[in-house]
Amino acid sequence: MKQSIFRGIRRKLLDEGKLVRYITYAIGEVVLIIVGILFALKINDWNEEKKDRQTETKILTEIRINLLHDLDGIQVDISLMGTITESCDFVSRFLIEEEHTSEVFFSAVSPLRFGTYFNPNKSGYLLLVTEGVEIILNDPLRRAISNQYEYTYAFYSLKEEQRIQFVHDYVDPFFLEYFGWEGGSVFKVGGYSQSFEDYKKLKSDRAIPKLITGIKRENIVLMKPAHRIPFRMKSA
Repeated sequence: MKQSIFRGIRRKLLDEGKLVRYITYAIGEVVLIIVGILFALKINDWNEEKKDRQTETKILTEIRINLLHDLDGIQVDISLMGTITESCDFVSRFLIEEEHTSEVFFSAVSPLRFGTYFNPNKSGYLLLVTEGVEIILNDPLRRAISNQYEYTYAFYSLKEEQRIQFVHDYVDPFFLEYFGWEGGSVFKVGGYSQSFEDYKKLKSDRAIPKLITGIKRENIVLMKPAHRIPFRMKSA
């Protein structure tokens, strides 16, 4: 209907020979169309911006839930590593001071083989990567989140893998040599057993203090990045 009206006006101006007025009107019509297009684009921009902010809120909410879950997991790991360090100190003293094995010794030696298995929940971060990290407008927050997942978590996972390999290469053979699972045992804890004879061999093995020191060192090396994770979470 509007197009018919515009065509009628243009035809009337041309029929009357009013070319200048026709050109002026035509330019005005073009300008009107351009303004209409710009207005429509602006509305689209507003709608897209609104969608982006809704997506940003959704992603940040998901990441927050993930980080709270991860925080619980890393605090469990830190507590476990504290137990391992205490066990190393106790076992070292026990081997020096005690001539016979005991249930207390077994309770202390078992954690030397423990390992941590931190498995962060990355669903929110993966969604962020899919949508594009630039959707988060806060620059420091965006950098903190990227650093958390790309550096802090990656570094901790690397140290965790190194400790797991250390346990496999050195601690497991130690248990296989001085502890058993079958008859002839005096004490049995957590599936392990040990005779008085095996304890005497263990006590006289000069390599054992170095092994315990190595276990403690690997544990401390892992604890350092573990303690940094909660700090970075709070910063983010």
